[in-house]
Amino acid sequence: MISTIDATLKHLVVDGLCYRYVDAPEGVAGKEGTFVVCTAWLVNALIRAGRTNEAHRIFRHLLARASSLGLYAEELQPVTGTHMGNFPQSFSHIGIINAAVSLAHAGYVGMVSPHHAAAADAAGHGGGGNKRSR
Repeated sequence: MISTIDATLKHLVVDGLCYRYVDAPEGVAGKEGTFVVCTAWLVNALIRAGRTNEAHRIFRHLLARASSLGLYAEELQPVTGTHMGNFPQSFSHIGIINAAVSLAHAGYVGMVSPHHAAAADAAGHGGGGNKRSR
């Protein structure tokens, strides 16, 4: 497992984000971005390998790439941070949640960024908006 993680980091990770493949002949034609779920899987693999500091660094970098709504597309362009593909993508969010739970089990506890907390407050914590008296 360690050599696979190291090969993934060496050949598929750019700026902390993981591609699912690079120039594979059986791959999809056209330009792809990094895959959010692949980056989340890498975080989990690093945790299982005991490399929690590295996993936490990559995870925090991934969280910083959220859209202004705190959501993720299927892919991210690593240089520009542009969200590509399906948006929002449930697999991306499931992978991120799973990685967050794994990090919590490994002793890392996070917090909501002020930007996202403000967005939740503005939305009324459920998308219903501010309650108004009638």
